[in-house]
Amino acid sequence: MRHYRLISSPESIASAKMRLYLRWRNIPVRETTANRLVLKSEVVPRLKRVDIPVLITPSNETIQDSREMIDFLERREPGDRLVPEAPKEKFASRLIELFADDWLAPVTSYAIWTGEDSRAAVSLAGMLYPEHGEKELARVARMLDAQVRAKLGRQGLIEKTWTTQATRLTEFVALLDKHLSCHPYLLGAKPSVADCAVAAGLIALWSESRFGAELSAKVPAVTAWVHHINGGGTGVLRPMAKSDTDTLPGLLRFMAEQVLPHALGATEAAADWADSHPGRINLPRSIGSSSGKRDPMGVSRDFTPSTAWLLQRVLETLDVEGAKRSAAFNALLRDSGCEMLTRYSPRRELRHEHHRFRVNIDTKSMENPVNIHELAEPLLRARKASVETRDLERLVLS
Repeated sequence: MRHYRLISSPESIASAKMRLYLRWRNIPVRETTANRLVLKSEVVPRLKRVDIPVLITPSNETIQDSREMIDFLERREPGDRLVPEAPKEKFASRLIELFADDWLAPVTSYAIWTGEDSRAAVSLAGMLYPEHGEKELARVARMLDAQVRAKLGRQGLIEKTWTTQATRLTEFVALLDKHLSCHPYLLGAKPSVADCAVAAGLIALWSESRFGAELSAKVPAVTAWVHHINGGGTGVLRPMAKSDTDTLPGLLRFMAEQVLPHALGATEAAADWADSHPGRINLPRSIGSSSGKRDPMGVSRDFTPSTAWLLQRVLETLDVEGAKRSAAFNALLRDSGCEMLTRYSPRRELRHEHHRFRVNIDTKSMENPVNIHELAEPLLRARKASVETRDLERLVLS
């Protein structure tokens, strides 16, 4: 029997997400560490660039994006699926995945790379150049550290924003702990790809940063769940507490506040880029940047096709074929602050094919165009209010 091959990196949270998914689905896989030789001989010839992780199928097909990998495996492999089929759960799963990939992973990476005792750069240098001596590795580590910090900076993660982001991360795991005290998994009784996406970031945070280790001690339900997900279902979860209220909408509302304003901006930026580059379909890695004036922390962030495509996947779940959305689905949209998404339709459709993000040449005609700033304003106000409240708390406590 031929196996799948996963070319991955220990420092890659997307690689950890795929590792968890494959473990839960019990899909045979051989993992290869992406050192310099593997990147040069296998990854670059297949993708025409360096990107991790990469999945190579038994028939030698190459799949690069983790979401594409999971969609492919869900279609091809037998067994219990981790992608929900019901519209309500599918929406929640994709929103959580957008949050995990677009907010949690970068914030976690910043905590790991900038910690006082961080060895992430040295570890990555040693993986890429195992033949180098100590001095050469130190030089490569400094170069890699500068590159990663620059990339995180383009995502709005810099020293002046870290205090606020750390507070948000603490608030998130507290909400998650409350939710997991009443439910074994993020979407209830069954595990899903959402569990893999969130756990991947927290596993790295718990094990590779002092901040994460201290945080894990405060959230016992999350810590037990992380060990359970990391073990592929082994490990004992904490006893579930009874709750009269549904904790999922509050968790989704927090996630929506962090990611939807920027994701809506990225979707419009993709359409603007296509309008200003007629006839071109291959999108660059950056398609513009957000205005620092609109951001609650006053920083600018790059708009990427990946963010716009992830939001498009969320929007696809709102179109319930052949039927209206259920009352429970509408209630979840309302209580999570996502009801405004039902009024939004992207001007351009994005595709991920041949390892690239591409945009459709045709523009959607819209009778009543929606102003994304008006759509996102309630979420931005909520985020800004929470930031100001935390600033006041820090001022009083200090």
